[in-house]
Amino acid sequence: MNTYSKFLAVIGFFVLIGVVLTRPVAANDAITPIEAQIARLEPLCQKLKQTHDLDEKLRLVTAVPDVQCFLRENPALWALLATHDRLDQFVAYAIMALGQGPVVFQDYHLLEDVDERLQALLSMLKELEKSYSLLGGIVGYHLTFLKLIVESGVQNTTKTTSYKNQEKTE
Repeated sequence: MNTYSKFLAVIGFFVLIGVVLTRPVAANDAITPIEAQIARLEPLCQKLKQTHDLDEKLRLVTAVPDVQCFLRENPALWALLATHDRLDQFVAYAIMALGQGPVVFQDYHLLEDVDERLQALLSMLKELEKSYSLLGGIVGYHLTFLKLIVESGVQNTTKTTSYKNQEKTE
């Protein structure tokens, strides 16, 4: 498995963990958290697919509340990304727009060679953006993944398990 395939598997895993497992679905919910994310991301994805102007794409993702909030909470990362070119910023902000900033950039400042590792991540993200441009890039890839989860019914498979008196009940 090459590095690019490993990266896609890791992103898919983070998406599944971040979306499905940390946000349990109540049996009486009319709309699942995944469906809510789909509804939130579809307009962004459509707008991103309609423009080829990088400045406009950057404006679209930086307008997403998740991006603004994450950057306010992580000013050092914001400052670090400001030293990179617009495409680097765009792909990083696209991850944040998905709500995955806390997962992907968690404890980045504790890493040795932060600049080098960030550049490697941004390079992979740029390749992903380019490879899936017809879907809407990173946002479109993520949106497609979420739709596949909904279609497969995976989001409804989480169970709450409790142990009482050493007996397992589900």
